[in-house]
Amino acid sequence: MKKVIVDENKCIRCGACTASCPEVFAFTEDDTVESLEGKNILDEMSEEIKESAIDALHGCPVNAIKEVEAE
Repeated sequence: MKKVIVDENKCIRCGACTASCPEVFAFTEDDTVESLEGKNILDEMSEEIKESAIDALHGCPVNAIKEVEAE
C-alpha cells in the first residue's frame, strides 16, 4: 500500500499541492505543508482525488512530495 508524504526540508510552501489537492494536502498552523494522515493512502482515495494527489506530486516544483510505502 502506498501513501503520499511531504518532505518538509524540501518544501518551499508555494501552495501548489494544496491548490491542486486540498483533500490530501494542507497548511498547518505553523505554515508548513503536510499530507493529511488517514487521507494520504493512495489505495483508499477515490479515483478523482488520487489523480489530483498524483498531479500535486508531479507538479511540485522542488519534488518535496513523495510516494512511499504505508506502514
